[in-house]
Amino acid sequence: MNVILNKGQKFSHAFELNYLAQEGNIYIMDNHLAAFWCWSRELDPIKSYTLMHIDRHNDLNDALVKEAFHLYKNEKFKSMPIEKAVALRVNDDQMLMWNNFIELYNVFNPYTLKNFEFVTPVKLPTKYRHLKNIPLKSWINKEFTVQELFDQQNRKAQPKVINLDIDVFFVERSGKHKKILTDNELKSFAEKIRPLIDRAALVTIALSPECCGGWENSISMYNSLNKYLKLSRNPLSI
Repeated sequence: MNVILNKGQKFSHAFELNYLAQEGNIYIMDNHLAAFWCWSRELDPIKSYTLMHIDRHNDLNDALVKEAFHLYKNEKFKSMPIEKAVALRVNDDQMLMWNNFIELYNVFNPYTLKNFEFVTPVKLPTKYRHLKNIPLKSWINKEFTVQELFDQQNRKAQPKVINLDIDVFFVERSGKHKKILTDNELKSFAEKIRPLIDRAALVTIALSPECCGGWENSISMYNSLNKYLKLSRNPLSI
């Protein structure tokens, strides 16, 4: 695994990036804001992709998006170091946040993410309300349609970007985080997502430690998934 950034197990909050690593077309980060940089670096802006967003949040905040575009529309994010990208500011605020990276990417690359699939437990903003959005357990139990099965085998089908947040496997109640899936349900999720990951153009995975009850929980959940999905050759250790 190519470790791009490792500051250790510090707080991520909304703005901090402490960890970023790459294994082939899979990027692992503690804060989802780095997905903007990964997509800018890896996706072909003149091609069309489907974004599959699997997360406890929809991450569709459009804060600072228009202002950022006017300030940085001539920047080459593809070749920009991650540290510089995270440090970019709009007025007195950091441009990249944990929940605005999708809308930021869309404003700089309006023709790239053409279709969206959401697996989240929350409502989508009004302009996205017409799109598919299904809770995690419902997605696990849902049968693929004939078209979806065909697309998984069709090399000419629109490629997917899979954007997974480990926090989707947890729920917070009374300040405590608990897993929402049994071991068998997690295995079922892995079996269902595996063919999509195998054919994905890019996979971005956020650990989101504060939303999982801490680093130990998020790393443990990643490693449980990794046993089934072989996302990285070795267990994750930060």
